Amino acid sequence: MKMTLLILFAAVLHFYLSASNITLPSDDSVSGTVPGLKILSWNIGMFPVLDLFLDKDDRAEAIATVLKSHDYDIIVFQEAFSSEGRSILRHILNEKYPFTYGPVNRSFLSLKCNSGIWIISRMPLSVKKEIEFTSSAGFDGFARKGAVLLEGRFMSIPFQLLATHLQDDNYPQYIREQQLNEMYDKLILPFSDPAIPQIICGDFNTTNKVSEYYNGMLDRLNAEDGEISGNVKITFDDESNDAYRSAHPDPRQIDYILVRNSYFINRIIRSISVLKSSWGKGKEYLSDHNGIEANIELRKLDYYSSAAK
Repeated sequence: MKMTLLILFAAVLHFYLSASNITLPSDDSVSGTVPGLKILSWNIGMFPVLDLFLDKDDRAEAIATVLKSHDYDIIVFQEAFSSEGRSILRHILNEKYPFTYGPVNRSFLSLKCNSGIWIISRMPLSVKKEIEFTSSAGFDGFARKGAVLLEGRFMSIPFQLLATHLQDDNYPQYIREQQLNEMYDKLILPFSDPAIPQIICGDFNTTNKVSEYYNGMLDRLNAEDGEISGNVKITFDDESNDAYRSAHPDPRQIDYILVRNSYFINRIIRSISVLKSSWGKGKEYLSDHNGIEANIELRKLDYYSSAAK
C-alpha cells in the first residue's frame, strides 16, 4: 500500500511540475541521482555469410578494439548475425563485458537466422521475454526479427531495457507499425511498472524527416525522444561513410534511444557515436551505421518520498 501511494505521488508530482514548468533540482545530494548508466546501440552490419564489407574478421576485431577503449555499461548490437563475428567480439571484450544475451530468437531448428540483436553488459540482466515479429519482408524475412525486454539494476536502481530492429525502410511503413504494436502489446504493456524506467533502443528504420512516421513511432510506444547533443545528428550516413555509400544518398537518423516512465530519469544526454578505426583496404568507418549512445541519470525512488515531506 505504501509503495502504491509513493508511485501515485511520483506520477502526480511529475504532472504538477511539468504543468507548472518547474524543473527538479539536479544536484545529486538533493535529487537522489546516481552516475549515469551509459548505453550504446549500434547496428554493425555483420551478416552470417554475405557481408556488406570485405575483411569481415578484421572489421570485427577493429570493432572490439574500439569498444574496449570506451566506458559503456551496456552495448546493444543489431545485425550481429555472424557467429564468427560475435566470437571475435566476445573474445576481446569478455573481461570488460562478462554478461551476454542473445542473439535474440536463436533457433537451431529454423531455416531462418537469428534476429541479429545481441547484448553485452558489465552487469547481470534478466530476460523478461523475447518476441519474433509476425510480419517481415525482403531479406528481413530470412531472419527471425523481433525484440527482447531485459531488466537490471544500476547502482541499486531498477530499469528495463528493450532492444529491437524493425523492418528495412525500403518496405512499406505498415510493417513497422505492426511491429511497433507487437512490441507494445507483448513486451511493454505486460511488464511495465510505473516505478521502473524503461529504455527502448535499436534500429527503428524510421526517419525523423517524416513526422507522420516518427510521431507515430513515439505514439505507438507511448515513449519519449530527446535532442541529440554534438554536431553529428545522423545514424545512417550513406554519403560520407567510406564503408557504405549510396548512389542516391539520404543521410538520416533511424536509430533511437527512447524512454518511458521518464519521471524516474533525472537527465539524458544523447549523442551520435561515430566509431572509426583503420581496417581492410583503407577503410575507417566500421559499419554503415553510426552508433547512438545515451548517458542516463536515474533518480532514486526515495527522492519522491523525501520531496513529499
